[in-house]
Amino acid sequence: MRKLLTIVAVLVLSAGFAARIASADTVTYTVTGTFSADPVLQSTSLSNPGDAFTLTFSVPSNVLGPNPLPGGMSGNTPVTFTYTDLTTPSLSLTQTCTPTAVASCLNFFTPNQGGLFSIMFTDPSGTLFMFELVGAGCFTTPVPSNCGGYTDGTPPTLITGGPFTIDDTMSVLGEMSPSCVSPFGPFCADDISGTVTATPSAAVPEPSSLLLLGSGFLALGGFARKRLVALF
Repeated sequence: MRKLLTIVAVLVLSAGFAARIASADTVTYTVTGTFSADPVLQSTSLSNPGDAFTLTFSVPSNVLGPNPLPGGMSGNTPVTFTYTDLTTPSLSLTQTCTPTAVASCLNFFTPNQGGLFSIMFTDPSGTLFMFELVGAGCFTTPVPSNCGGYTDGTPPTLITGGPFTIDDTMSVLGEMSPSCVSPFGPFCADDISGTVTATPSAAVPEPSSLLLLGSGFLALGGFARKRLVALF
């Protein structure tokens, strides 16, 4: 009987391991927004006032980490995103974020900066762009009473849910190009309004992992059957 209990315990632990594999470990962000003309700057080459767009990407749930950059932003995080404008061809980029290159670098803002995030990327011509999306309130948790982000000494974690409102007076798609002429130098921008939704995504085991797990269950099942026949 003791051996039978051991077999049952092994099966339970295996089931628990399988459940852990399927646990949520990423957060998927979906931005639905609309561009409007900036009152000071000309529009970017990637957008037009009135265009509606979507922006999606996924990041690990612990992406914020314990070491924020000066000013409170999270550290540089590589990101692959898909951007689709309803009036222009879809732009799907795969770029590498490194300490010396800002292409496809993602940074999350602290709650006292309005939350949400910034994505830096280059288009196929090499022109540098950035999505600067600022939220209307605290976006990370745990949130201290003063809504100060990292200031309480605890690394914040991403929250899920939404939609979170984008502050259209602070959020822009910016372009850094010699063809842009503005009081601030070679910089174009369009304002952004819309919402952001953060959805947890479950980890999907690889086929090889599923095959190995299934083989283990079959082996344990066969062993258990033999023990049951021997005992009863």
